[in-house]
Amino acid sequence: MRGAAVVKDKAAILCLAKSFLYETTNNEYVHGQPPATLERYLVEFKAEDTILVDGPTTTICKGCSGNAHPFLEAEGTYTCEGCDECLCRFCYMSEDKIAVLDGDCLLCFECMRGALCGMTKQEDESDMRAFLKEKGHTVPATASYVEVLFLFEKQEAG
Repeated sequence: MRGAAVVKDKAAILCLAKSFLYETTNNEYVHGQPPATLERYLVEFKAEDTILVDGPTTTICKGCSGNAHPFLEAEGTYTCEGCDECLCRFCYMSEDKIAVLDGDCLLCFECMRGALCGMTKQEDESDMRAFLKEKGHTVPATASYVEVLFLFEKQEAG
């Protein structure tokens, strides 16, 4: 199930728990004492003398509007079908109502915006439409750039 994090990695679960315990509130730690050690992923919560240690595997999410960010790989990684970028479980949309596509289409926010708002790249899109027409595919005039790209890549892959 997309979006629901089912974390089975014990180190990742402990790291997430520490993020609750060591996030400062009113410039103080909830339990009054700063952590002696913390995983590098939680660097924002360290005190001056906190020792950073390696922790669970992290990866970088494309994010939104150029705001890439690290996240725990154990929470699940996703790939945008429009731009092929890595996404976390919070930075994508799944659209199953795009007429030309069969089933779900997982897209980052920028690619989804392009699909929904009809933002297109005329030169590349017209070349892809011509290629698809030549191969016997009928692409509706209302199909977005992402929809045309999806069909084009599907046809190229065979």
